[in-house]
Amino acid sequence: MAKWHFKKHDPYDDIKASTASESFMDGTVRGGMATALIREGIQNALDARRDDLPQQEPVRVRLALTRAHNNGSAITLNSDWFSELIPHLHKPDVGAPERPTRDEHCNILIFEDFGTTGLTGDYKSPYEPDSDNNFVNFMYHEGITDKSNNKRGSRGVGKIVFTMASRARTFFAYTIRQNEPDAPILIGKNLLKFREINGIFYRGSAYCLEDWPDANKPRLPITNPEIYHQFRNHFPLSRKDELGLSIVIPFLDSTVTYEELRYATISEYHYAILSGALEVTIIRDGKEEIFNTSYVPRIGKNDIDAKIDLARWAVTQTAPSPIITEPPEKGEKQYLKPEHVSNESRNLILETLDQRQRIAVRLQVYVHPKNSGPILTCFDVFLEYSDTSQTKPVFIRALLPVSNVKNAKSAVAHE
Repeated sequence: MAKWHFKKHDPYDDIKASTASESFMDGTVRGGMATALIREGIQNALDARRDDLPQQEPVRVRLALTRAHNNGSAITLNSDWFSELIPHLHKPDVGAPERPTRDEHCNILIFEDFGTTGLTGDYKSPYEPDSDNNFVNFMYHEGITDKSNNKRGSRGVGKIVFTMASRARTFFAYTIRQNEPDAPILIGKNLLKFREINGIFYRGSAYCLEDWPDANKPRLPITNPEIYHQFRNHFPLSRKDELGLSIVIPFLDSTVTYEELRYATISEYHYAILSGALEVTIIRDGKEEIFNTSYVPRIGKNDIDAKIDLARWAVTQTAPSPIITEPPEKGEKQYLKPEHVSNESRNLILETLDQRQRIAVRLQVYVHPKNSGPILTCFDVFLEYSDTSQTKPVFIRALLPVSNVKNAKSAVAHE
């Protein structure tokens, strides 16, 4: 039988009265909770794209704002899935200031991806540095990820947004995995502060599992079909037998609204959607809006709408740009200098922009891997005229907008 498992605090161990979630909220959430959810959730989905997915097929993400099915009794549903957890939530200063009540209806966000691998890896395996165990790193470790340098995003802290978006500081993950497609897995995670319940002190993390016999032994997620069928009856996933991950965020933070999710999807991932790599569906009150190559609407903000229009043009520029700059010298900072652009190219760029037309430029640079010699590569720049000097450039790396881009400080660009 599935239940929440809590681990007692070793009285000789350090006490951690704060959580990684507090650090995340202090320094990582930019643009609000909905934007953080969209950035992290879709980034994870794009990273988990299956190698055997046809190139023309997008990764599909489905977001549904709804309410858990409780057959008329919120108390019964909350007892089924949160009974052991509620006493912990209602202790003071545990990091859940807007904790739900026992009789509260459970509003949820369902965040599902398709065309992906699911949370692959051996869930019984202990942590190993640099391991490619997606399940263990995602579910059990804070600040740890299996993302290598050629993948997107930060080093694993952002996934905490899934617990922070819940007023119960909880999420569930239901996954059908490429390495074991006939064995779905269900697991829940809760993240609170160090706390005392009836004279017993507990660690911060708790898990909804089939069993966790000992803190030094593997956590056993739910593999009993009866239990995850009951879960699916209460939390209406769309996933049937497709590979991928479904995340359920119960008692959803009130700031995560349809409007905010829609805005974040368009502003953060318009390029990935227009390029055909991503399709996003957002559902509310039974009505769905699908964002794909033929539908990325303007949102009424001049700067973002201009970026969408430029991106719509950029994805059509499949041929190499006629303007290619010369690379900086090997072993030097890779700065673009006047001598790297021919007079002919410079004049063409200026004339095109003066005519309020768009133009593409390919910049050649060297990267300097740590264990090999310099490698010549390039990136493309898409330009159009702006009526204001306040317009900031947008940097996109592997389909994800890169925030807080700073000038290079090292003498050489290392990978």
